[in-house]
Amino acid sequence: LLKTPEPQARALAEAIIQARTTVRPCSQCGYLTESDPCVICRDLTRDTTLLCVAEEASDVMAIERSGYRGQYYVINKEFKLMGDRSLEDLDFSALLSKISGG
Repeated sequence: LLKTPEPQARALAEAIIQARTTVRPCSQCGYLTESDPCVICRDLTRDTTLLCVAEEASDVMAIERSGYRGQYYVINKEFKLMGDRSLEDLDFSALLSKISGG
């Protein structure tokens, strides 16, 4: 990286800054997206009877490559915020809503 020409290094730095300001978790599933809801949640051809609970967004990418056509819920944000709390203290209302078809 240190040997990269300056214009390319600047372009990379700008791309990282842009991603940090525009990429956010989807309000419906928690996957990373620039638009809300994400492209997966907006896809009406997805099988709404299947829900894959993934730990991180990178897991969604791997599962997508396998051809999975259901929906997702990414739990990474809940577990990162967990700290010393127990599972009973976490808010899984969005997951429960997704399970019930909401």
